[in-house]
Formats: sequence, structure tokens, C-alpha cells
Amino acid sequence: MQDSRERARYCQGVHATDGTLALAGIEGFEGLIRGASNVETLDLVERLLDSMVLLARECASEGLFAEGTVLLSAGGSSYCVSAWNKDPVSGVIGVQKGPL
Repeated sequence: MQDSRERARYCQGVHATDGTLALAGIEGFEGLIRGASNVETLDLVERLLDSMVLLARECASEGLFAEGTVLLSAGGSSYCVSAWNKDPVSGVIGVQKGPL
């Protein structure tokens, strides 16, 4: 989902199922992001992570997450990335950012 309003509506829809589904966190995939240079690519990845943190904060403030630990997941074989040092909800930290 590319649009922030679309992502928010999706999360609200999950919450509206009254327990049939539960919003446990936010996941992102950065593996296909490519800029004209490594610096631009890392900037684009950082923007994706920032948008995930913003969405997590919005969902938390609206009470959309299920009970328990909120999961945020991004980074994999292309980049070892971390936005979690931005403390999107509580107690979530990251360690490393940059290309492997």
C-alpha cells in the first residue's frame, strides 16, 4: 500500500472486525527500493521506515493494536535497517542501519 490514508484505513478495518482479526504490528519491505545512488537508496529506505513509525504511532494513539507487544518489522537481505530507535510505541529499539 503506497498511500498513507490507505494504510490507515486498512488498520482501522482490521480493528473493526471486533476480534476476528487483530492488528499486532506494522511490517514493511524495503528490498525493491532503488535510488540513483546508494545515498539516495538509503534515504528512500529511511523514508519508508519513517512512514512505518508514523503509522504505528497513529494506530497506537487510536487504540487499534491488539493487546500485547506491538511488532514492527522491516529489513532483511537487502538492508539491515532500523527505525525502531525512534521508539514508535514503547520499548522497541534497533541496532544497525545501512547496507550489509
